[in-house]
Amino acid sequence: MIRDHNGPLFLCAVPCGRISRRPPFHRHRRFEPLATAQRYHADKHSMRKILRIIDSVNERAGAISSWLLLVLVVVILWEVIARYVFNAPTTWGFNSFRMISGALIVFGWAYAQRYNSHIRVDILYTRFSPRKKALVDVIGTGVLFLPLFGAFVVLAGRSVLRSYGFYMTHGQGSIPTNLLYLTLIFIGLCLFFLQFLARFVRDFHTLSKGETQ
Repeated sequence: MIRDHNGPLFLCAVPCGRISRRPPFHRHRRFEPLATAQRYHADKHSMRKILRIIDSVNERAGAISSWLLLVLVVVILWEVIARYVFNAPTTWGFNSFRMISGALIVFGWAYAQRYNSHIRVDILYTRFSPRKKALVDVIGTGVLFLPLFGAFVVLAGRSVLRSYGFYMTHGQGSIPTNLLYLTLIFIGLCLFFLQFLARFVRDFHTLSKGETQ
């Protein structure tokens, strides 16, 4: 090996004795583990960012649900007074009650899943370690919930699209309340599904790496 001011020089194994600056093969390979680690940390950071966005959206959905509960109480109170005191029931009261209560339920689902506070039968689950809990959750979510509820979300989306198509073809005037109701239900179901998917990713990471996100 010969050195000069441009770095080490390597002699080629050829009869002419020409000098080559090509480094050995292992010099190309030694930086690959570092690049792989950098890509892993970048992907991990992106995944955490996506999970935080889903959590933030469902936090706001929970805040909306809390205000919708107050609006629902006012609507029910007004409808009761109008029906039984003034003998003048309204048509918008029942539609408003159905729409607000439906949105309250589905948004509440997503918010409860955000904090993993849905009711469950904890006979053995509470005694498990975090990794065993993650294993149970991964199996239950991956085998039962995601396929079945995913199909349910797809069917709900098709129903909303058909309703919008019918309204765009035959509808006149304002958007019907039934269409708004279906849209709110579909949005809430999508938020619930995304929050369950975020929980599945966290459980899978706990199961594989032994770390919580």
